[in-house]
Amino acid sequence: PTPSDAGKATSAAAPEVRSGVTTMLSISETFKDAISTGDDAKIKETGPQLETTWRSFEDSVKPKYPDSYEEVEKYLDPLVAASQAKTLDKAVLAELDDGLLRSLKGLLRKVAASN
Repeated sequence: PTPSDAGKATSAAAPEVRSGVTTMLSISETFKDAISTGDDAKIKETGPQLETTWRSFEDSVKPKYPDSYEEVEKYLDPLVAASQAKTLDKAVLAELDDGLLRSLKGLLRKVAASN
């Protein structure tokens, strides 16, 4: 691909990334509510939804926003694992979710700034 082709590909990916991040922010807020209300079933349901949503657009994030990609992964992977644990550690889950929210908001700012 020529450099201009690469530019088209990344600008075409921006709406997909923005949409994916927006969806993840919404799920992450639901996750936060489930932690605060002690809804273990909702925590176990919502954790994997975050991963599924991330998988749908992470390949668009990795090449253009590698730092943000690493940041999201740093919080997402342990959060999903912890959300599936037999005994839920809500303090750890809340901390991971806060980190994930921060990293997603940072990614959203980068996407907005690049358009």
